[in-house]
This record gives sequence, C-alpha cells and structure tokens, in this order.
Amino acid sequence: MEFIFFDEVTPLTEEQWERIISWHRKRSGRYIEKLGAWEAPLSPRKQLLEDAAKEYHDLCDAYDRSACIAISPRTQEPIPANSSELSAINKNALKVRRDILAHYGITEKELHQAIVAYGRN
Repeated sequence: MEFIFFDEVTPLTEEQWERIISWHRKRSGRYIEKLGAWEAPLSPRKQLLEDAAKEYHDLCDAYDRSACIAISPRTQEPIPANSSELSAINKNALKVRRDILAHYGITEKELHQAIVAYGRN
C-alpha cells in the first residue's frame, strides 16, 4: 500500500463550507446553539406537536402583549394588571387551544405535553 502525502492543503471556500454544513444538517438533525451540539431529527409526529406548541405560544404571547397593560419588572413580559385582563387572556388561551386541536388533529393531552415541553426550551 502506498501513502500519498500532500505538502499543501487548499482551504475550503465559504460556499464549500456552507454546502458541507447543509448536507450534514439534512442528515443529522438540527444544531442546538445553547448546548453546542447536534440534535437528532424529529419524527413527523413530534415535529407536528412542536409546531402546534410554538403556534400556541406565539398566538398567546401576541394577545397578551395587546391585552395586558402591566409589565413584569423581572422578565419584562406583559402580565395582567386586574381580573378582567386575566379573564381575557385565559379565554383567549382556551380559544387558541381549541383552534389548534381542530387544525392539527391532535389530542388534548398531546398538546398539553407539547406546550409544557416547549416552554422549557
């Protein structure tokens, strides 16, 4: 067996690096920035649940920003200032849940678990 030695290595261009990274992402999942690691690709069902949870959080957060006048000094997130605001955001959250359940065709338990898990990420 004969070994081949190179005196000089040609560096990859930025375009070549992007193609390599894209190829690996498609095959190995997504990169988790905060952990500095790759995560295995989600199954279609898990991806559906994650999408549903993201939609729930996005829609509820948007409504909360429009309905609540108080801001949490600790998190800078909108919070209800009185019972009518609290009632309004809870009614909206229930409506959003019903809409998502009808649209995604998932169970209440699956949606609840996905919402809780999404909040931890």
